[in-house]
Amino acid sequence: MTGLLSIVLDGSPFSQTATSLAQALELVTGSFSDSDQIITSATLDGMQLSSAQLTEPDESAISGTLTLTTGSTRAILFDAIQAGLTELESLKEAHTKGANQIAAGNTHDAILGLRHIVTTWQQIEKLISFAANHFGASTTSIDDSIVQTLAGLGNDLRELARTISEEDYGALADCLMFDLQDRVDQCSTWLKSIATELAASNA
Repeated sequence: MTGLLSIVLDGSPFSQTATSLAQALELVTGSFSDSDQIITSATLDGMQLSSAQLTEPDESAISGTLTLTTGSTRAILFDAIQAGLTELESLKEAHTKGANQIAAGNTHDAILGLRHIVTTWQQIEKLISFAANHFGASTTSIDDSIVQTLAGLGNDLRELARTISEEDYGALADCLMFDLQDRVDQCSTWLKSIATELAASNA
């Protein structure tokens, strides 16, 4: 029996129905007039679909209601950058706290706090890389020096991992207070520049 999948797009019934998830997504994305528009969430009869299900949708016949929400890649990135800038500010305090704990001989608490620091930096690294890969061609503030910034950040994180594994606490404190602290300002500058151009392009 052939399935019939009705589609609700951004709160309104879509003009066509589909027989499979793959066909439904093809119909919807094919209707986008803006190449920057993407699907941000999808539910099938109230059940959230995973990224994997959207990336490699099932072609089997299916019945039900597919509810899709879309957004602008640039708008989503702009919001992510604002959150990233807030996280970067929190890193300044975290770096100082960790270095002071090491100086006071409280290495146990300092190491515990590094999990947040490393995780946050990895997220910032992915955010900047995403922006550069997706908007490098049209965003004039992104040039070769951002590649150097990302490479430098990667080196800093590797040095951080080395100092932890080797219990080189003096070098660890220096990495926190100098290398990564300087990296906060560099990355903040890049993100603010990208955000400014994204805002201008959406105006």
